[in-house]
Amino acid sequence: MDAAGFDPAGWTDRLIGASTTTEALTSAIESRRLDWTHLDTLSVTTERREVAEELRHQVLHDGADLRDAARRAGTSAQESADVLGSIGAPNLRAALAGARTGELVGPVQADPGWALVTVVARTEPTLADPATRGRAEAVVRADALSRAVARHIGT
Repeated sequence: MDAAGFDPAGWTDRLIGASTTTEALTSAIESRRLDWTHLDTLSVTTERREVAEELRHQVLHDGADLRDAARRAGTSAQESADVLGSIGAPNLRAALAGARTGELVGPVQADPGWALVTVVARTEPTLADPATRGRAEAVVRADALSRAVARHIGT
């Protein structure tokens, strides 16, 4: 304990422990619901829009599998699993925001080229998901520390 009667040992743990309530975690998730929505996708990126449009036509109208159509066009399909907020291309992120499971999105201009993306699975964030809970805990901890520092320095 210091001269002012403050015990610095463990103060951040106590502060964070008191702040990390189910209500705070749920609020953090709700305010970031879209960005933290998890998407499993299968995507193809081409240099030319015309190629992406032809691939889309083959999938939607001819019933082709996206992987097979991509292979025939001399490219490949890539699987990925990301939260929506981590998708770097703003156009692609916006196009995927409202996409449902099974939906083919695109062609969308991406950096580089044109993307076609099939949403294989879409999972809304919940407190029961360990990855989402971890993100929410990090946000709540950072907010609690920021508020404590602001109170301490008087801003």
